[in-house]
Amino acid sequence: MTNPDPWQKDALTQLVTRKDNVLLLCSRGSGKSEVFAVASYLEACLGGFAMILSRSDRQALRIMRRVNQYNLLNQLQ
Repeated sequence: MTNPDPWQKDALTQLVTRKDNVLLLCSRGSGKSEVFAVASYLEACLGGFAMILSRSDRQALRIMRRVNQYNLLNQLQ
C-alpha cells in the first residue's frame, strides 16, 4: 500500500489496534481487500491470528496472495 487514502489509514489503525469488531461500508473497488491484506499481515507479524473468509475461494486466495506479497517484500528489505 504505497499511498493509502485517509479512510484506509484510519481503517487499518482500527483493525490492528482495536480488539473490537470493525465495520466498513465501502464502495466497490475502493481498496477494502488491500486494507484487509495489510491488516492480516501486520496481525500475523505481531504474533496474532488472522482468519480470511469470503464468499468464494477466489476472493480469499486473492487476499492471501497480497498477504504473501507483503511478506516477500519484507524479507527483501
